[in-house]
Amino acid sequence: MAKTAKITAILVVVLVLSLVVFTACDSSLQDEIDRLKQEINDLQQQVGGYEADFEEKHVVVYVGEKRFEVTTRKAYLHDAIKDLFEEGKISAYEYGDDDLNPFISAIDVLEQNYAESKYYSVWHNVDNFSLKGLDSSWGNPSRATIETDQYGTSYVVTVVDGVKLNYSAVGVGILPLVDGCTYAILVD
Repeated sequence: MAKTAKITAILVVVLVLSLVVFTACDSSLQDEIDRLKQEINDLQQQVGGYEADFEEKHVVVYVGEKRFEVTTRKAYLHDAIKDLFEEGKISAYEYGDDDLNPFISAIDVLEQNYAESKYYSVWHNVDNFSLKGLDSSWGNPSRATIETDQYGTSYVVTVVDGVKLNYSAVGVGILPLVDGCTYAILVD
């Protein structure tokens, strides 16, 4: 009986020590998971070298023919458009998916016409290669022209009120607002 009690006591001690070690490992493992999640979040906040910027910035946003001068601390075009809607400056802003990957389904009075292949298009003049839409043989908006840089890279561009804008390679959810830049949502 004493031998069984000793074995039971040893097993209890081993079990308690195992739980302590497991809890400590689990805690450090959770810390590592949290650190990795933060790193992933930080990387997601970077687009083409632009980190989320919550400093005050002044941008111009066109929704169709309507021009808005926007002063904001928001980081992305999606947030600025939501503000325009919430402030009653545009009549509608509906989007699918979520705030991280919004797909515009309605904006102000602009209407898509699927039968005529007229869809919403996003434009900007942020000077960054990864944010500019490259020329392709399909899908270029009707208002687009093609511009080739000194390296032979062809971009899709248009001009709105005298400002050259690039067709956006990214959606409104991750298109960064950069002080002094111009953005446009058009139908092409």
